[in-house]
Amino acid sequence: MMQPALVILGTRADPHVERVARELERRGAASVVVLDYLRDTRFALEQDSAGRGAFHVNGTRLPDAYVVWDRMKILPGTELYVPGDDDAARGYAAQEWRAFYRLLCGLGAQVVNSLASRACMIKPYQQAIAASVGFRVPPTLISNDKQSVQVFHREHERVIMKSVSAGKVGTVGDGGENIPYVVMTMQVAPEDLAAATAEELAYCPHFFQREIAKSHELRVVYVEDQLRAFRIESQRNERTALDWRKAIEIAGFSPTELDAGTAAKVHGFMQRMGLFMGSLDLIVDPDGQVWFLECNQDGAWGWLDDLVDGAVTRMFADGLTKRLRC
Repeated sequence: MMQPALVILGTRADPHVERVARELERRGAASVVVLDYLRDTRFALEQDSAGRGAFHVNGTRLPDAYVVWDRMKILPGTELYVPGDDDAARGYAAQEWRAFYRLLCGLGAQVVNSLASRACMIKPYQQAIAASVGFRVPPTLISNDKQSVQVFHREHERVIMKSVSAGKVGTVGDGGENIPYVVMTMQVAPEDLAAATAEELAYCPHFFQREIAKSHELRVVYVEDQLRAFRIESQRNERTALDWRKAIEIAGFSPTELDAGTAAKVHGFMQRMGLFMGSLDLIVDPDGQVWFLECNQDGAWGWLDDLVDGAVTRMFADGLTKRLRC
């Protein structure tokens, strides 16, 4: 009987892929296939006239049923981008690899996270689901209307702004690809809002939110039905107080335990979203109340894994092994 196969869409140069692939290979419970665009992977995906497919990777045919983990991080401006000196060629190659990965996710294989669960990861949608399972969520406004934003600011006094898409912006390279820079959380000063013209606000949608006072923050890594929580001492330094990503090296992370009520809400949220994995960001206010901010379905966790002797890697291996046996 052919061994079950996990197909990872990404590269072993990504430490998250390498950690999980190595652990699964150590266990020997499944064949691990990394469609690695940086390590000379050779494949052939063939379909006959009846639509039946055969997928060979490095000369070996995969079983008809396999599990796909989409860990695509082909980002220009990073070490995980397609190599080469010709920017136009790199841009085209990256585009083709992304398209091939999307194809594999849509061919009927079991995908974690599924295409359906990835369809709407926009923050307000997540917040609606989080509120439905009992989380507190900050009052939010998405608008390009200056008057509406000013009213919201007067109602809540301290307001922050984020991107609606949680996407990245930056300069455009010669190959036509955007060099990504993360849009960090920023405070909205009333004088800056007053100085902005109505036309400037109308240029695109903007995401505004009441700023929640913080005692500390939490990053919760969830895989299948397991989770690991980490306390973030973001308020000890001004650079990390608003957005700890601005100085992650000094944010101060430590393993912690969630209370039963918060853990149940995390499980409820992930189940409602249909997510196999994700990294959740929560705020604990000075009164000890927990607020939901967002969930990143592909959130980084490597440095947190080091704090718990590889326990996050083992969570991924456990969850993927369970899916492979389904």
